[in-house]
Amino acid sequence: MSTPCKKAEIIEVIKLNVVTGSGDTIENPIKEKIQYWSKDGNLLFEKDQCPEKSSPY
Repeated sequence: MSTPCKKAEIIEVIKLNVVTGSGDTIENPIKEKIQYWSKDGNLLFEKDQCPEKSSPY
């Protein structure tokens, strides 16, 4: 049984597509991530787009 939702809102956030890593080592691969930020500058959520396809180059 699902828990009833007390409140739902549509809010504005800032969505960034970023590239991280230098690709110079296996431990620091180049990756694309999606970040969601509040309008106050707080990082809300970060998602690694394709961790299995990360390139060490």
